[in-house]
Amino acid sequence: MSDPAPLRRDLADVTSVGPVVALGTFDGVHRGHRALLQRAAEVARELQRPWFPLAFFPPPKTLLTGHPFLSSEVEKHVLLHEAGVASGLAPNEIAILPFDARFAATPAHAFVAALAGLQPSAVVVGEDFRFGSRRGGSAQDLVHCGARLEVLPLVAVGDEVVKSSVIRDALETGDVERAAWLLGAPYRVIGEVVVGNRRGRTIGVPTANVALDPRKALTTGVFVVEADLPDGSRRGGMANLGPRPSFDDPATSLEVHLFDWNGDLYGRALSVHVLARLRGQQRFDGLDALLAQLRRDEAAARARLARAAA
Repeated sequence: MSDPAPLRRDLADVTSVGPVVALGTFDGVHRGHRALLQRAAEVARELQRPWFPLAFFPPPKTLLTGHPFLSSEVEKHVLLHEAGVASGLAPNEIAILPFDARFAATPAHAFVAALAGLQPSAVVVGEDFRFGSRRGGSAQDLVHCGARLEVLPLVAVGDEVVKSSVIRDALETGDVERAAWLLGAPYRVIGEVVVGNRRGRTIGVPTANVALDPRKALTTGVFVVEADLPDGSRRGGMANLGPRPSFDDPATSLEVHLFDWNGDLYGRALSVHVLARLRGQQRFDGLDALLAQLRRDEAAARARLARAAA
């Protein structure tokens, strides 16, 4: 995958001329978001204009109510670019505006005026989009940007409407496969590999300790994963998320053990795709019991990866 399109954190830094704007919070970049991005790319081709997604981080619910988020700013940047490329027309740039208390207090009309300042050719938005102080602005108010406005209906998979809140609920119960179905891809975690306590190496199970924002949605447990390595390859493995009860360590971490691979990832960003949850966390009385369970986890993870590759 090529590097993502340039990231803009201020509308004043946007360089696209007469753009088509795909507008939304885009938390998780799920199937509904992908449909919106696809439509924005189609409109851009039709009008022969550049296009870009306009998103926010953190999501308003995270700031205002403490809800966990699905995608960090880094993850959202990558996911929006990938979804744009998948649409057949990569975005020219990606805007992710910082959502803080000051931004939350912005009147709806002021946001519309700022967006109109870009002189967009078209705005594509979902029907449930709300913006401005006290969520006073609706999708229909964006007609005042002076651009063509397309308001898209929510997307359903089967009889279930795809929403970020539904995906968060699935992740919090450990149902990462249902979350992946709604997302349209396995749940993604991207973080820097940092120096941990190196216990894994001492017991023959080396792990990459991935820095994780505590506000990110995911339950604790042991998971089947795949990781994108710096050389462009993808490697299967298993990961533990949460504290380490067998070592009386309360700190939450994501520790990824990659199968049949050994290398130095410290200081590098690791992109982890979460495929399935094997079990919850357990406390073991001794090292032998822990290692026996890790061997069972590895066998189960390898079997799951083999089925996915078949």
